[in-house]
Amino acid sequence: MKLGYTFILLLLLCGYKSQQKPLVREIGIGILTVNTQYDIPLFKNFDDKTPIDVLKFNHLKSGKTAFDCKVSLKPYLMYEGDSDEEAKENIDHGLIRFFPELKFIVIEETPDYFRVIVDEDQSSKYYIKKKSEATYYLTAKDFYYNNTSDRYKPQWYIYETWERYLKRVEFIELNVIEIYDKPNGKIIFSTEPDGFLSFGVEKMEGEWIKLKKDMLREFNYPKGINYEGWYRWKKGNVLRIAITEATYE
Repeated sequence: MKLGYTFILLLLLCGYKSQQKPLVREIGIGILTVNTQYDIPLFKNFDDKTPIDVLKFNHLKSGKTAFDCKVSLKPYLMYEGDSDEEAKENIDHGLIRFFPELKFIVIEETPDYFRVIVDEDQSSKYYIKKKSEATYYLTAKDFYYNNTSDRYKPQWYIYETWERYLKRVEFIELNVIEIYDKPNGKIIFSTEPDGFLSFGVEKMEGEWIKLKKDMLREFNYPKGINYEGWYRWKKGNVLRIAITEATYE
């Protein structure tokens, strides 16, 4: 089946495009980004010899990529990429062509496999077995560093724990402005959200993250208030932040 947009991506706001992540129903341990150039066998059980389905990526005449799969596919992030017409319009506006993207929430990771959520509405999970011929990066930075003609590995995956992922995204927003002096400590500042406030993540301890100011948007912060404390980014499977992975001026 061919699936269209299932998330909010490339939202045009104030002259830039923003990749903002959707709501999450089960948080897991991290995010797996896959290469949309190679088919992905999906296994119901790790020891199965035959996949229950194979996710195929079909490149359409329009320039988009169709995600063809018999199982229901509603992952963390799925984008078919720009059509040739959309790419031209983006470039004419000083942006770039946006290529297909597919990210899964990872429930379990071992030397042999990833167990991922394929449909977040139904919480359906499948195994993606690791291959000896594939390259597995632990950070997006490592991938981009090796994304050159002399280093490029065509079969690649990027697996980021939530800590690695949140520390490298452009910014996050808090559902509630509630800053603590330490994890499970005392509130040093709280208020109702009033206007746009974005943060970076310095480090993580379980359900808590140490915040730092978003220096590119520091003008949004009221003066005289200490925002650089701790925040509970999730409670169980309830995500308490909005994530913007990247913006494009």
